Amino acid sequence: MKKPTQSRPGKNTATKKTTAPQKHEVKVQPRASGARAVSPGKKTAAKKTTVPIKHEIKVQHRVSDAQQVFIAGTFNDWNPTSHPLKADRNGTWDATLKLDRNDHEYKFVVDGEWCHDEVNPNYVINPFGTRNSIFQGA
Repeated sequence: MKKPTQSRPGKNTATKKTTAPQKHEVKVQPRASGARAVSPGKKTAAKKTTVPIKHEIKVQHRVSDAQQVFIAGTFNDWNPTSHPLKADRNGTWDATLKLDRNDHEYKFVVDGEWCHDEVNPNYVINPFGTRNSIFQGA
């Protein structure tokens, strides 16, 4: 057995025993994509995410002799083919959009021709001198 050594003048200390470092056990569990495994005892900051509140807007456009009808606007960067409407037997085309609660300008694209929504009284004049209809956010 070793004798105590002096670390400071006038103080005796016992010999230090060295032990093997403790290993942390990590439990693997199924997780959502993007999630990380965390060692027990490790504190992690909770991430706050802002989820825009969406609401559904049902759009309809009546045109009996059309082959294709789409809706384009500020909500899809004015893409004339990304949001198709479906036709019923009576020539009414409709779709349901999930949009954030902001105002959105839009137009219908009927067989390649851009037209505003004649039923919606809310509109603005665009840089081309024609009307853009507006969904007003709630």
